[in-house]
Amino acid sequence: MMISRREILRLGVLTTIGAAGGSLGLKEALADEDLTQYFLFPERESCPKPVLEEAPARIVEDGLIRAGLFKSPVREMNLLESRILDNKPTNWLGLPRLMEWVGAGMAHPEWYFGLIIVDAKTASLPTLYGFNRKTGAYFSHGSLSSAKRVKVAESTWNDVTCFRKPGFNMEVNHRLEQGFHKVKIDIHASAKKPAVKADLIWHEDLEKIQPLVLMSPLGGTHFMYNHKAQMPVEGAMKVGDQEMTFDPGRDIANMDELKSCAGLKNKYNWFNFGGFDPKGRIVGLNASHSEQRRDHYWTENCIWAGNRLSLVGPVRFEFSPKDIMKPWRAYDEEGRVDVTFYPEGGKTINLSPLGKYYQKCGRFRGALVDGSGETHAVNDYYGCAEYMNVLN
Repeated sequence: MMISRREILRLGVLTTIGAAGGSLGLKEALADEDLTQYFLFPERESCPKPVLEEAPARIVEDGLIRAGLFKSPVREMNLLESRILDNKPTNWLGLPRLMEWVGAGMAHPEWYFGLIIVDAKTASLPTLYGFNRKTGAYFSHGSLSSAKRVKVAESTWNDVTCFRKPGFNMEVNHRLEQGFHKVKIDIHASAKKPAVKADLIWHEDLEKIQPLVLMSPLGGTHFMYNHKAQMPVEGAMKVGDQEMTFDPGRDIANMDELKSCAGLKNKYNWFNFGGFDPKGRIVGLNASHSEQRRDHYWTENCIWAGNRLSLVGPVRFEFSPKDIMKPWRAYDEEGRVDVTFYPEGGKTINLSPLGKYYQKCGRFRGALVDGSGETHAVNDYYGCAEYMNVLN
């Protein structure tokens, strides 16, 4: 079966999603290959567990990419100065290849929305989908277009991510310095898809929300930078004739900022959700597992509880790839994560004969134990789960 260039471009966008699913452990990585020619590692090789460190001012120093887990996003993402990219064209067929995006899932009592703006260098792919939690109605707006129409922020401290096309505009003004990201959406109706307009604020106050920020080698000349956070969301949104208001004391958006240079072969699972507990604290989970690489030293598995971020070790998933709408379970060996995901809707992209990609939204139930030992009940918190299997 022949696959069109359009499908290949879409595949390239999708197969970097979840690149954070794993990488080599620090000692294993240094033993397997000399990654020190590309990366600057923390001076703690004997430390058995990952540790959050202060973010460097710049992600690249003297051509080396600073690897590690950071307490805040990096202010200057000068990746083109790295030895890996070396100011070379980040084109599609050549190597290395840089993929960048900003996205978020937004949970409302009536709808769940998935937003992403992707710069694949030779193409752009903005997508906004919505799932009505009450009726099961679903829509998806997307536009595989020229890369000239897209801009992904170098840094979320004070920059903009946007896609602009007549009848399809999405923009995220990043003002992390002030504790928020301002979102504007204006998409015209098409065929059976409703018009969407929104004016929202994602609140990311670093005094109240500890983000997950990771720069990890993925083996060889591959790497991944990821910034995730649970963010109260407020503002107005209109889908067709339905208007809704987001309440920052009830509704949560999950930040997903990524810059990655990775290969096409990929197989992983991912959970991300958040909610407010009875004390009004945000409680959430980010968990991923990839079979392509060993569990990584700089873990992206974490629990949010109030203003505290607790790192978690390897997480495993149980689910049925043949029936993706059956419940999924994620757990760890230390008993700190045990949650079940109940899919309700979302998207499926068939990349046959190369594989499939699923992103489903739904409810999570179970329990999380944070780093202080406090147990948090997960009672129908809403979020998303992904499964990718390509070229395996």
